[in-house]
Amino acid sequence: MYGFVVAQFFGETSGDLGFNEQEIIPQGRMTYGLYFAEFGGRMQNLPVEIVISGNKITVYNNKENPLTGGEIITEGTLMKHTSGTWIIGKTEADRYAEEIGGCVGVIPIYFETKIIEWC
Repeated sequence: MYGFVVAQFFGETSGDLGFNEQEIIPQGRMTYGLYFAEFGGRMQNLPVEIVISGNKITVYNNKENPLTGGEIITEGTLMKHTSGTWIIGKTEADRYAEEIGGCVGVIPIYFETKIIEWC
């Protein structure tokens, strides 16, 4: 289920994407939890299905307890923020955002705990 990211994506090297060949990111379909930052842990995490292919990620709505907005909650590019935290970025500028997490718009993802910080 895990794979080394060693390929190039759209002409970018893995170093350009913010990670190196020694780092492992999960690949495929799996379940993660949405952590609702605005509630500070007072609300249970919502299980969601995600699909990661290379450095692209799609987060799908929970069918049993859906959020508003349709089948796909978010999608983007996995990249490392300058802080060292993995994020789901929309543009290269997200990598350099002053703030991430909480409700600022740049979405952290934690592979070790299978958590996506959401607002």
